[in-house]
Amino acid sequence: MRLPAFTLDSLPVRNVDYLAFLDARGAASRAALTPRAWTADGKVKTVLGPVPFALASGWPVQVTGDQARAYCASGGGRLPSEAELCRAAFTAPRGSVRAHPWGDGAPEARHGNFGFQRWSPVPVGSLPEGASAWGVEELVGNGWEWTQTPFGPLPGFTPWARTYPGYSADFFDGEHDVVFGASWATDEKLLRPSFGNWYRRDYPYVFSSFRGGPGHAGAMIRSRIHLIGGGPGTMLSLRRHLRRALSEVAATKKPLVAYVGAADGDRPAFQQMIGAVVALAGGRMKAVKLASPRAKVSAAQGLLEDCDVVFVSGGDVDAGMNVLHERGVLPVFHALGREGRPMIGISAGSIMLGRAWVRFPEADAPGTSEDTAPPQVFQCMGLAPVYVDAHAEDDAWGELRVLLHVLGTKEGERAIGYGLTRKGGVCVEQGKDGASLTPFGTSAPRFVFEDGNVVEKPPLALGSSEAVAAVKSPPRRRAGPG
Repeated sequence: MRLPAFTLDSLPVRNVDYLAFLDARGAASRAALTPRAWTADGKVKTVLGPVPFALASGWPVQVTGDQARAYCASGGGRLPSEAELCRAAFTAPRGSVRAHPWGDGAPEARHGNFGFQRWSPVPVGSLPEGASAWGVEELVGNGWEWTQTPFGPLPGFTPWARTYPGYSADFFDGEHDVVFGASWATDEKLLRPSFGNWYRRDYPYVFSSFRGGPGHAGAMIRSRIHLIGGGPGTMLSLRRHLRRALSEVAATKKPLVAYVGAADGDRPAFQQMIGAVVALAGGRMKAVKLASPRAKVSAAQGLLEDCDVVFVSGGDVDAGMNVLHERGVLPVFHALGREGRPMIGISAGSIMLGRAWVRFPEADAPGTSEDTAPPQVFQCMGLAPVYVDAHAEDDAWGELRVLLHVLGTKEGERAIGYGLTRKGGVCVEQGKDGASLTPFGTSAPRFVFEDGNVVEKPPLALGSSEAVAAVKSPPRRRAGPG
C-alpha cells in the first residue's frame, strides 16, 4: 500500500491538553465532550480508584473515538488512519520494515508501558527508547490509539469457520473503529503488527489514547530561547550574555530565574556559580531540584510555573535528559514553551533545549570496542528547533558532525547543525510565522549533511539571521510514501 507523505504529532494528547480544549468550549458541548474517566470532583479514574488530576495531568487522555475526532477537528485536522500509524510504527525513512517501533529487539520495559508493568498510564513522553525510526513515541503501550479507520475486512478476508464469525466479522458494521498499538494492560505476546483491536467510536470505557494526525495544528512553541556556549574560562562572557538575555526576555526588574540542574546532578557549586552571575546580571535565582530520586516533583513543577525565566545548566546531556524523563516533567517545559516563557541554556543545557544529541555507548559485546560501537541519536527537549554543540572548537565540533552524519545516513535527513562557541551563542525567536536564529558574541559555525558527508558551511555572521522551522508541541514527525 502506498501513502502520500503525512505528519503526526510525535506524542499522544494528555489530560492537560484535553482540559484546555474543553475550557474553550461552551457549556453544552463541554458536557458531551467531557471524558467519562474524569470525576465531577476533579479526579481521574483508574482501576485502583480515582487519583488527583494533578497526578494524571500528563497521562494520555482516555476518551471515546467521537471525542478524539472532535479534538483533532478543532485544530483543523483529523485522527490518523490505521495505515498511517502502521507506517509510522513499523517502517524507516529508507524503506526498511521492523518488527516493533524501536526495531527488531524483543519488547522490554524501557520500550513502553505494557504487560501490566504498572496498573495505570504513565506521563506521555516518559519512555523515549520506544520511539519509531521517524521519532514518533508511544505507538505501542500506554493506551490503544483511536484511528479514523472503520473496522472491516482486508482484501481477501475469509472467516475462520470455528471462531472468526463471532470474533470480528460480526463487528464489520461501520460503527466500530480500529484502535492501534496496545495499552498498559496488553500482554507482550500481542505486541506485533498482525494483532489489531476495535471499539465502537462512542464507547467511553477504553484504555485509550490518541494523537493529532494530518492537518492537525499542534500548539506552537513561542519561547525566545538563548543558547549560550559556555565552557571553562568564560565567566565574563557568560555574565555579559546572561545580562543581555535577561534584559531581552524578562518583563520584571528583578526576574526570578528557575535553575534546572538536572544535567549537573544539582551540584551546589554549579548553582552557586550561576546564582552569582544571575545576581550580577540583575536577577534572582531558585533551584529546581530534580536529580535526586527523592526529589519533590510537585514543588519543582510549581517553581517552573512561577518563574520568569527557565535556565538549563551544563553538565551531561544524556544524564540530564534521563532525569527529566524519569521525573515526568517534559510536558511542563512544553507547556511553558507554548505560553512563551523565556528560556536560557548553557553548554549541555543548550544542547538539551535543542532537538537531539548523540551518545557513544560502551561496547559490552565480545569483539567490539568503544571505537566500533555505533553512536546512537536520542531526543532532547525539542524546544529550540535546532541541532547544536557547545564549546567544542578544539574538537572541530566532532560530536556535532557525528550527530548530523547519523541523522543523514540512517534517517535520510538533510540536517543542519550550529556550533555555540565559548564566547558566543545563538538566540532563537519563535512565533506563528516561523522561527529565526541569530548569533551573538561571535559568529556561529554551521554544518550541513549533504551528498553523504557533513560539510562545513560559512558561519552565520553577527548581525545576520537564518530561518529555521518552528516547533509544535508535541513535535510532529513526517512520514513519506509507503
